[in-house]
Amino acid sequence: MLQRTIELEAALVKFFAHLKQPGGRKEFKGVGKKLRRPKAEEWLTIKCLQTLLGPFAVASETLGGQAYPTMPLVLPALSGIRKHLERTDLFSAFAAEAGEESYVPETVAKMNECRKVMLELYETRFKDVENSELRWVAFLDPREHRNFMYHHMFGPDIVPSGASDLTTECTKEFSRYLEAIARVKSTVIPFTWWQVNGTNYPNLRRLARKWLGSVATSVPSKRAFSTSGNILTVKRSSLKPDRVRDLVFLAENWKGINALTPHRRSGAA
Repeated sequence: MLQRTIELEAALVKFFAHLKQPGGRKEFKGVGKKLRRPKAEEWLTIKCLQTLLGPFAVASETLGGQAYPTMPLVLPALSGIRKHLERTDLFSAFAAEAGEESYVPETVAKMNECRKVMLELYETRFKDVENSELRWVAFLDPREHRNFMYHHMFGPDIVPSGASDLTTECTKEFSRYLEAIARVKSTVIPFTWWQVNGTNYPNLRRLARKWLGSVATSVPSKRAFSTSGNILTVKRSSLKPDRVRDLVFLAENWKGINALTPHRRSGAA
């Protein structure tokens, strides 16, 4: 809503100017008494709020997807939000655009207070997340090229002499994996990449199979409930549970199956 309001700012300014004209008052009789033109400080507040909340909207939409792996995106999304909230110059551009008006310092100060409160709430809720399993789950997406986090997972580059054969094998395998994904384009589909290259990384492949299919939010589950409601209607209330389960599965995965399965037209050679 805030983004849409900002996009309509120029149109709203012209509309309220039109309302002051005789033709506008006649065309929109009585509207002028019901509507109030936003003040300059209110426009500044709207723009600051949109900037402050924008990354949350992007993260919510991205993590609520179900056509791609979402679990590896949790840590990058949270890290990006934290860095966004830590910016002390977040509203500087809007303050400079507004000029030296008397309302600017107070409005920007209030917005910075909101930013600080949100940062405190973030630290309270997510302070332990960046040190959780999500650190290495993010690496199962081959589009992640952040090699600097390797040390957080395996420590020094040199494998201790007393390390087990499995530890040595996994460390070498992960090193080869990091070298390979450094050349992966951001447009690649993670599932397809693992289907083609999984045999080269047998230990990581087992982790990828487990975690890449995990969803980051409950949004896909809520969509599945809606699908169940569309399938189990009054006229189909006698369906057995197993049949309902299969129908929901087909409805939720049919588009993905069509996208991954090559089709041939009937009669084609």
